[in-house]
Amino acid sequence: MDAAKRTKSSSCLGVLATELDRLGFEPAADEPEAGTAIVAFLHCPFRELAEAYPDLVCNLHRGICEGVVDRAGGGSVEDFSTLYDPEPCQVSVGLR
Repeated sequence: MDAAKRTKSSSCLGVLATELDRLGFEPAADEPEAGTAIVAFLHCPFRELAEAYPDLVCNLHRGICEGVVDRAGGGSVEDFSTLYDPEPCQVSVGLR
């Protein structure tokens, strides 16, 4: 991968982590492997609402992640795990 693509992908993860942190999710990103990075949400500021309305709250959160990644460029949301998935509360970002 050339330097411009690597910078764009790194920027994409940085922008996502910054926005999630600003919203109170306490994101923790792993090192990208095979063009994919996982960002876990260590805290959900909307946990009570998510437990009561998981489809609504988790899909809104996914939309925020997709919008931030799309706007930053250099990646796309590949998978989003909700509160009730086996690997809960994380987003998988494919890097370009």
